[in-house]
Amino acid sequence: MRCRLAPLIALVIVGCSRSPSPEQLAEQQSRCESKDGFVWVEGGDYLAGSDTAERDYGYRVSAEAVADEPEAIARAEAQLRQRGWFDREPERQTASLPGFCLSQFLTTNQDYQEFVVATGHRAPGISAADYQAQGFL
Repeated sequence: MRCRLAPLIALVIVGCSRSPSPEQLAEQQSRCESKDGFVWVEGGDYLAGSDTAERDYGYRVSAEAVADEPEAIARAEAQLRQRGWFDREPERQTASLPGFCLSQFLTTNQDYQEFVVATGHRAPGISAADYQAQGFL
């Protein structure tokens, strides 16, 4: 299997249908470390998803971000809970990620556009209706 390596704009995106082999990861790491402004992040296990306590915290701090008074915070939290935004988070689980290359600097819109043009990678997009359906206040 051959993986397609995207140019180093924000990070190396590996177009593989399965995890890269150790040789492929070594090649990616070498390529990453040869470029100024990029760092190699070792792969490993991480926690994905959340538990009930974390979702409750998400509702609380999100409500506090949009309101100052206790009554307004309570209303905002109730609205967020009604929309179920954090309830869509999958249950906490351990997942694994291979190593990857990351830019040490912010990526501009122009940098990202150049990456999309150079690689043919699909640019993210969301319609106004889909954005509104997410339930942001």
